[in-house]
Amino acid sequence: MGVEFIGLTWGRPEAWWGLLGPIAMLGLARRPLQPRTLATGALGFWRRVQESPSGSAGERPRVPPGVWWLCAGLVAGVLAMAEPRGRTPGSTRTWSVLVDRSPMAYLPVATGEETRLASGVRLLEAEWRGRVQEGDRLRWYDGLEWVVGERFPAHRMDAPRTPQGAPPWGLWDGPGCVWLCARVPAVARPGAWSRYL
Repeated sequence: MGVEFIGLTWGRPEAWWGLLGPIAMLGLARRPLQPRTLATGALGFWRRVQESPSGSAGERPRVPPGVWWLCAGLVAGVLAMAEPRGRTPGSTRTWSVLVDRSPMAYLPVATGEETRLASGVRLLEAEWRGRVQEGDRLRWYDGLEWVVGERFPAHRMDAPRTPQGAPPWGLWDGPGCVWLCARVPAVARPGAWSRYL
């Protein structure tokens, strides 16, 4: 399983929690300096005050370049531990689209005669189609049968003769999976992309 983000598939997204380390390190490096206790009657003290740039003793220090390099290395390490994977040029992907054909999907939407399924397919095409690249394979699953094709199978726009349940959502969760649901499934959806009817 993985998570898709910024065009990459991340195998271990829980590693992103490690980014809190460099953030905390930069926060500590920018803490205000503690004022030093000095005798104010010394002439050397007042000469140093006169020669110093304006600012109080509690000003925030500049972060040393070494700390910036250390934080950059930690960020690179965290991103590497998250296992990013991109698509190699010329590779194809199989998209598995799970379609809910339960009786609820064939109810008309409140705004017109169009069914919830037809409306959901139209919105899915508008929002998700940009992720599909040339050469990708699309397959549509309604819980009973797979259909391979570029577009939603037209014969599935009609309600089945016998009532049909929703597909097994929990079995199909991950990159490349799309859920077209009549209602929000009870199972968690950490990897699949979904559109609710």
